[in-house]
Amino acid sequence: MIYFDNAATTWPKPPGVSTAMVRFMEEVGSNLGRAGHRLAVEAGRIVYAARQAIANLFHVGDPMRVVFGANVTEALNLALHSLLRPGELVITSSVEHNSVMRLLRALEARGVEVTVVACSPEGMLDPAQVEAAIRRHTPMIVLTHASNVVGTLLLVAEVGRIAGRHGLLFLVDAAQTAGAFPLDEVMLTQRLIDSLLAIGGVRVYGGRVAARQMATVSFRTDGMPPDEIGLRLDEEYGILCRVGLHCSPAAHRTIGSFPAGTVRFGLGAMNTADEVDAALAAVERLAGGTP
Repeated sequence: MIYFDNAATTWPKPPGVSTAMVRFMEEVGSNLGRAGHRLAVEAGRIVYAARQAIANLFHVGDPMRVVFGANVTEALNLALHSLLRPGELVITSSVEHNSVMRLLRALEARGVEVTVVACSPEGMLDPAQVEAAIRRHTPMIVLTHASNVVGTLLLVAEVGRIAGRHGLLFLVDAAQTAGAFPLDEVMLTQRLIDSLLAIGGVRVYGGRVAARQMATVSFRTDGMPPDEIGLRLDEEYGILCRVGLHCSPAAHRTIGSFPAGTVRFGLGAMNTADEVDAALAAVERLAGGTP
């Protein structure tokens, strides 16, 4: 089996994750801050250590400013519901995940104005257009760090500087990028992109430059819809990927793949060059209509 759905859920998990979870359940199991005995103290130590690790990852000076949520979607809900008021204008992009876009549309129905800055068909955002959209009643800019459809990295550092100049809050959806290191991230992705581009009848979406995107590659083939490609990759070649709109229809409208969507390969730290080659061979056979 070749797992190429890391852009949705990473797998396999690092061994340390299950080890830590089993240790907590078997040796600790207490609620922090609810008692003074040794197990409660140990639970508090574990959580604080997690805060420190996250603070180091995001360069946060005070670990106590780290707030845990059940997942990114819940965290986005907490931030947007808490910080936006009717009559205010929030700025976002046209490649956002539904966890942002649907929430903003729900807030729009309650009186929050939403300006969606169009990205290019490659999923790229012009920070100057973001700045041009700012109005006197704009308190916040909300952006994904990387498109979960085509992997393109948005220029969040530049937009962050714009937000700072105007005294705005800047909310970054880092679900695709947080904790991701540039893989030997980058050679495999470029190899995948270049080889897909060389296959007749295959269209690759996004900027197609690995150094400017995450290890997420979306493509389609002529004559076969994405859902059929995904099914055959799974059943005939043992390649697990993602097909469709990837919970981001706005992004697919932007890149021109709506409504069918794309086939998405999401590479992870555990994927190898041999797996990429096997996937490329499978796509080439399917694109050519061969069994």
